[in-house]
Amino acid sequence: MELKQYLTETEKQYNLRLKTIVPLSDALMDRIETCVAKYNPVSVSRPKKTMLQRTPLDFPNVNSAEVYIVDMTFGLPAAPHVLRADIRKLLDAPENYVFVRNRNEPGEVESERLNALADIAVEAERRGLKPAATLLDSTYSEADPENPGWYGTDYNTALLNYLGSIEKEHRAKVARVEDAPFRWLPVDRQANFNEDIPDAPFVTWKTKTTPDITQHMLGNIDRTKGEVRRAYVDENGKTVVLTRKLGGNG
Repeated sequence: MELKQYLTETEKQYNLRLKTIVPLSDALMDRIETCVAKYNPVSVSRPKKTMLQRTPLDFPNVNSAEVYIVDMTFGLPAAPHVLRADIRKLLDAPENYVFVRNRNEPGEVESERLNALADIAVEAERRGLKPAATLLDSTYSEADPENPGWYGTDYNTALLNYLGSIEKEHRAKVARVEDAPFRWLPVDRQANFNEDIPDAPFVTWKTKTTPDITQHMLGNIDRTKGEVRRAYVDENGKTVVLTRKLGGNG
């Protein structure tokens, strides 16, 4: 490897996540850290344990298990399938007991979200909570009382106006085409028929107008905020909001 390439690689960081249903003791973690030392580890988290799950995600053939999660950041490239094979041998575990993935890949992000929801469901069942409407969560962005346009009549009116403006624009476009005096001529939007004449004018196409809307019609849901929230009510009718942090925030 050339020195320039080596220095470029060492400036990068590679984030991977280990998942296993094998209990990770301090002794096993020491062995794992020794195993991954060749990848120039920047950080190796302590194992985080999920609640006991009837059918843990990523382990479809396993019933009722706790999943141990370890986030690792390396200074050198580490192939997930190679790291998985090394750690599986180290743990002396079946192949379907150990998984290693890039931490930011879509499947892992979705898996983390579903694990968080499963944890919340288990805790809610343990505490005897019943599901409630999301709008009961006063801190939920979609339930902001100062922005009634996120839901209800105002939202429905805005949506209908938005769809109406799209239909109006489409009808106007069709009318322009049908009423064009030379519509039988093939027209190339990119062609400039006067390009051989110095300083000659040429036709430009009008920029498409867009409806004037103050918010996205799908709402203000952002799954990158790093937190999952669910609203419940207890036996006294009091609202209880359960949360889980995402993205390695605990």
